[in-house]
Parts: sequence; structure tokens; C-alpha cells
Amino acid sequence: MQEKKIRIEVGYGLEGTIPDGKAGRILDEYAIPHLQNAQPNLAVMNTYQALANEVSGTNEFGSAPRDVQQQQDLPIPSWLLIIIVIGVVVLDFMFFGGTLTYLLLSIISRGGGGGPRGGGGGSSGGGGASRGW
Repeated sequence: MQEKKIRIEVGYGLEGTIPDGKAGRILDEYAIPHLQNAQPNLAVMNTYQALANEVSGTNEFGSAPRDVQQQQDLPIPSWLLIIIVIGVVVLDFMFFGGTLTYLLLSIISRGGGGGPRGGGGGSSGGGGASRGW
């Protein structure tokens, strides 16, 4: 607060959702006005809310954009998808001893297979925006 600077750091994986320009716009619209009026609590809360809305894909009215809502409708019923997944798992155990299932479950449990080389964030990845007030 004494330096009168604020920064949004965007790590790997979110730089497509929150590019540097959007991070700067969020700071300009949601943080800086409150910081200039000596309301740091409101600045932090409104900035986090705006970032959460961007990440979740909702707009300021609390609903997902129309194109996102249309993409969520699957052309096949969910029960058929479950049957297909169970069938693939059964075939995997019959012919490959569960190797594919084990591989997929280990990738999912690690969060996408980031491992020691994946991840990032902070100063080593992504991007962000800085502002002063």
C-alpha cells in the first residue's frame, strides 16, 4: 500500500483466459478507483470477483455467455457416454491389462501431468499487468 502499486500475476494455463490487456482493464475498472478512494478492501474484493468471473466464463450479470451455454449441450445423452466409458475400460482390462486406464487415471490424479517441468506461475510464467495509483 505504501508503494501505491498493484499487480495481477497470471500463471500458465490462464494466459489465454486473462491476457495482459484484460488484466490491465480489470485493474483499471475494479481496483484503481477504490484504491484512489482509500478503499483497499473493496478494491481487492471487486478485483477477485472480476477475475473469478473471467475464469468461470460468466459475465457481470452472473450468467454464462450464450455461445458457452450452447457448447455445453452434448449431442449424445450422458447415459450413453457413461456406457461407452465403461465399455472402453472393460476392453482395456481384457486386452491390455488396464494399462490405458491406469495411464489416464494417473494423468488425471496429477492434474494433467504437469510433473516437475509443468506448472509455473508467478514470475516464471504467464503474464499479468501492473498499475500505480
